[in-house]
Amino acid sequence: WVVSPLPYRGRTVMVVGIDACRQSRDSPAIQTLCASTNPYFTTYYTTWRSLRGDLAAGDSLASPGELLKEAFLNFFQNCGRLPDTVVVYRGGVSESQETT
Repeated sequence: WVVSPLPYRGRTVMVVGIDACRQSRDSPAIQTLCASTNPYFTTYYTTWRSLRGDLAAGDSLASPGELLKEAFLNFFQNCGRLPDTVVVYRGGVSESQETT
């Protein structure tokens, strides 16, 4: 099912979720992305990266730029244009994951 007519008629919107997690201090962090690939939010593109290196408190994860680039390319291939609006939901490595 889809909502019709769409409330943002004439505009393309991409919804993106980005998250990161790790099992222990010695394990690599996993950075993930899921993004809608059409105006009806009925298909999605997903990808992930394993990030090695020290993620001590205060350090940030690698920029999700490459993951986003892949998602934008996939959206363009499906819609023939880039989205007018991008809504990003972001998670991250929590303190509880850092101390384990």
